[in-house]
Amino acid sequence: MQETIRVDRDLSEIRHVRAWMAGVLERAEVADGLVDDVLLMVSELVTNVLRHTESAPEVQVEVAAGRIRVEVADDDPTLPVERPADAEPDLPGGWGLPVVHLLADEWGADPSPSGGKTVWFTMRLDGRGRA
Repeated sequence: MQETIRVDRDLSEIRHVRAWMAGVLERAEVADGLVDDVLLMVSELVTNVLRHTESAPEVQVEVAAGRIRVEVADDDPTLPVERPADAEPDLPGGWGLPVVHLLADEWGADPSPSGGKTVWFTMRLDGRGRA
């Protein structure tokens, strides 16, 4: 199963993305505990696009072969940089990628041939990913 949604450039759209993603994952019969983690991570990645680029993000989810893969693409070629582990913890913002790093089995960012980038993460459906 693979589905894609284009998101308007408005932070209020994150609710819509979460509802759409929850529906996709429900149809794929993904366990509730994984759904919560996926919704948090996709919210963080879409927020990053809306705050740090001029792009309208495109979100794609694929549920197949025992895993979930979520991709968030935008038109900005600047690859994301994860906040350093020793960063001041009281500073606001900047915690999206560390959350993804913590929860996802794998994640990364790849330049796209069109000049933008895709930030992605995967999770195993059996919940036995990263220890």
